[in-house]
Amino acid sequence: MISIFDHELGMLTRFLRGGSRLTLVTGLRRIGKTSLMRVTLNEAGIDHVYLDVNGYMQITAT
Repeated sequence: MISIFDHELGMLTRFLRGGSRLTLVTGLRRIGKTSLMRVTLNEAGIDHVYLDVNGYMQITAT
């Protein structure tokens, strides 16, 4: 049985290998967005830059 993580990993890998220049992964807190991206990029051997801006930037609505 394939897990949801494995399914999402495969979809994201195909999307990134298709030439996407910018990828945004959204969702609720603590569901594994960062883990999914890091595993996908490492396993696929895709060159990437990872920036963690948590604590450096605050977005406010105007």
